[in-house]
Amino acid sequence: MRIIIPFKLLSYNQYYRNTKSGHRVKTGAGLAYDEELGLFLEDNADALKSYGRNLDLSKDILEFKIQNYNADYYIKDGSRLNQKSGDIDNYVKVLQDKLFKVIGVDDFLIKRLIVEEYPSDTDYAILELSTINV
Repeated sequence: MRIIIPFKLLSYNQYYRNTKSGHRVKTGAGLAYDEELGLFLEDNADALKSYGRNLDLSKDILEFKIQNYNADYYIKDGSRLNQKSGDIDNYVKVLQDKLFKVIGVDDFLIKRLIVEEYPSDTDYAILELSTINV
């Protein structure tokens, strides 16, 4: 299954913030991301649910590949990497949890995770889910 998300993925650090008391709360950006990603996944729910129904939970093992195209990959003049563009692994958890909630299966089936990031003029991501043999 292949899905193209036509907007910027939000990192875990942007999604949540820590309070002075040590609790974690969702940020305004996190709330907006929930809405944007929720609407996108809702538009693709039929295909996602169908994919989940076709999985054999007793034996299927999944590879989840994320190709993140990031407009902030370099600083504005393009001379070097942007340190504030985010850690590559920070995009995974929130996206993965929300995606698999719609698919209707637990994400424990993912046993291979590939996350890649590329420079781009626009922010978007390509997600690929496939069954693998081990």
